[in-house]
Amino acid sequence: MRTLDRYIGASVAKGYVLVLAVLLPVFSFLLFVNELEDVGKGTYDALDGLVYVLMTAPGLMLELTPVAALLGGIVALGGLAAGSELLAARVAGVSVMRIGGAVMKTGLLLMLLVVLMAQFIVPPLNQRAETRRSAELTKAGTFLADNGFWSRDGLRYINVQRVLHGRIPHEVEIYEFDEDRRLRTFIQAERANLANPNRWRLLRVMHKRFDGQSVQSQVLPELEWEPFLSETQVHVLELPPTALSPTDTLRYAQHLRETGQAAEQIELRFWQQASLPLATGAMTLLSLPFVFGGLRSASFGKRLALGAVLGVAYYLVSQIVANLGLLVGISAAVVALTPVLALVLLTLLVIRRIR
Repeated sequence: MRTLDRYIGASVAKGYVLVLAVLLPVFSFLLFVNELEDVGKGTYDALDGLVYVLMTAPGLMLELTPVAALLGGIVALGGLAAGSELLAARVAGVSVMRIGGAVMKTGLLLMLLVVLMAQFIVPPLNQRAETRRSAELTKAGTFLADNGFWSRDGLRYINVQRVLHGRIPHEVEIYEFDEDRRLRTFIQAERANLANPNRWRLLRVMHKRFDGQSVQSQVLPELEWEPFLSETQVHVLELPPTALSPTDTLRYAQHLRETGQAAEQIELRFWQQASLPLATGAMTLLSLPFVFGGLRSASFGKRLALGAVLGVAYYLVSQIVANLGLLVGISAAVVALTPVLALVLLTLLVIRRIR
């Protein structure tokens, strides 16, 4: 039985890789075409767009994994059925539940892969891709490994040494010089709140003024500052939620709640990340009815097309439920988990009907 489990599991894994090898280049190409719209801005060229697409490809792979798991299972089990291998297993006394268990073992491995990629692989690549892209689109600010983010506007400079959770500027320093290149104002803040991108709220501030003869210092709990950064530069300091790991997303949501800001969108993103492994496992198991259920008499092409429609429908329903849920004030956890739990329930009900 272990040999059969390994054989079925390897077939499902190969089917997943095969489907992903088809879907990933297609969606990556569409993303590259979209990036061509920004070619010519700053020093951003087609090669930069290609590098951006390649660096964000693992993140795209992560988003495609549930659908690829379903289609990969259909391809794998369909191939085994076409070769009468599943029939031979059934004749030998192997139950559908036993075959489903072998399929689910691969599903569990895919779930583990999703967790590891979402936490450790995709976020640093996406963050690097976003900061590199923004640096090329505008040369007024760059991200340096040792000195953080620097930007200049005439005689004013800003340095952000770190960005916590990909969204909170930390250890902010602002310098203002006069026309003789003498330092007139120095502001140092522990962190900055970017709720209003046109007026930052600096927290735990040391404010110094130099008049050539003396230095006036103030320690303030907070200070409003009008930034001179462009929208693209602010984008570097406040990365999109897709570039955050689940733990960073959760910590950022906690930060928003603690500072009295709206956290619903970020909380929704966290719960969507948390539900992705479960959706992957359910989609993997859902491939069984396409071979053993009422669809077993359908052609391979029809089964594959129906699987693709089901995957797209699940994605659309998830997005609609999420947006409507936030609109009427339903908990982010509820709106994110409801579609995936419904998918799991549907999968279990359908599998119970298989004979």
